[in-house]
Amino acid sequence: MMETRAPTYEDYLAAGRGELSAEEFKAALPHATAAVRDLIFPNEPDGSEEWARAVMAACEVDAAYGCSGGIMEGGGFTVGSFSWNTGTEGASTYR
Repeated sequence: MMETRAPTYEDYLAAGRGELSAEEFKAALPHATAAVRDLIFPNEPDGSEEWARAVMAACEVDAAYGCSGGIMEGGGFTVGSFSWNTGTEGASTYR
């Protein structure tokens, strides 16, 4: 397997994006690269501009979901009498 360098925050800004702060980008990057790898399977990341743009877009999606990798997608939790649910009206899935 060939090791591919993930896009940097500087690459993100140079691509004309800039919706995320450096901290948000850094937090979302591992989830984003994993999501793109999953989507292109069985192909391997090739470091192309298209791959990098997909990772950058996935960073924005992950940040919109709290840099969670989609963990809270479609779920909720209850602690004692407190309940929280993401709801479904108008919502879309992480993927």
